[in-house]
Amino acid sequence: MQEHKPCYGKLFPSITCPRPGKEHPDAVFGYLIKQWGTVAYAPEIIVDVEAWDRCFGCREFNSCRQLSAAKILLEIAVRN
Repeated sequence: MQEHKPCYGKLFPSITCPRPGKEHPDAVFGYLIKQWGTVAYAPEIIVDVEAWDRCFGCREFNSCRQLSAAKILLEIAVRN
């Protein structure tokens, strides 16, 4: 099996356990839930541009992006 960096497949944060105020520092993309309660606010989308630049320059970028997308699609399918 090929060795990968610890960040491999983690472009997007997991959506299985959304937590208020969490910015997902281990992912390039994230979301910030400002408030829980009776009024539903849309989460703020966060992009770590420095992390994106590092990812884009990585030799494994294409396969990492494909794995990241597959993981998030599976999470969406399981939740719905």
